Amino acid sequence: MNTHFHWDHYQGNQALSPSWPTGVEIISSEATRFNIENRGIPRVKHEIATMPKEIDDLKAASGEGHRRQAETRVAIESGQAEAYLVN
Repeated sequence: MNTHFHWDHYQGNQALSPSWPTGVEIISSEATRFNIENRGIPRVKHEIATMPKEIDDLKAASGEGHRRQAETRVAIESGQAEAYLVN
């Protein structure tokens, strides 16, 4: 039974019929079926299409964050070393 169009409630339906070729009936309201077809499936397709770029962007941002942290650490440590030498 599909209660609403969120992917975690209907994804996997396609695996049921091959597993039980006779006797499987997927039940939902007409509104739920409409929303799965017109909102849920397009949303999942969009997420699949855009996810690789999002992953790349996150990796790039993560790398930049590590570089900034390293640069900050180097600046602090070099400043401390310079201050030590002055004293």
